[in-house]
Amino acid sequence: MKQFLYRMGHRTGECMKKVLVFVYVLSLLAIPVPALADPPDGHFSRFFTVDSLDPDPPTEQNVFNWDQIPQGFGQIGGVGANRHAHVRMEWFFNSTLMDDAEAAGASGVNDFRLTPPDWNTVKQPGLWTLNGFFDVFADVDHSLFKSGSDTYSFTVTPEPVSMALFGLGAGALGLASRFRKKKK
Repeated sequence: MKQFLYRMGHRTGECMKKVLVFVYVLSLLAIPVPALADPPDGHFSRFFTVDSLDPDPPTEQNVFNWDQIPQGFGQIGGVGANRHAHVRMEWFFNSTLMDDAEAAGASGVNDFRLTPPDWNTVKQPGLWTLNGFFDVFADVDHSLFKSGSDTYSFTVTPEPVSMALFGLGAGALGLASRFRKKKK
């Protein structure tokens, strides 16, 4: 009899473990995960750079050729039909503000694409940083609904001709140095 009760207790314990695991998994599935639906307050839903000639929907791009113009793309969740947003983007190179742009959207608009106005005069090869800021206001009383910011880094590569000329110049300096050493 003692052995029978032990087996029953052991089987019951195993069964209870399985039931508890099953209930736990079901409870996880029932809990809504807000981070998947909307980003945390203070952030864009999506924030990155695209080529200015990229059609909708935008495709993220973080390396640009010399002849491409990087465009900031920001998507704001929760703008809704009775709210409007104001977006500002700043382009930094080596921690120096090089260019900025801003836009205000009509009611319900949540996608913004901003191009640096003076890109052709400020562009330099290297690592760039794009900072984006947004404020969402109510249409009726213009009260602030939410605001936030994000940062994104991208790279501009020099044009191939510049790289070739740099390589030729470096090679010529190296040869000149070598010939000077042979003369001595």
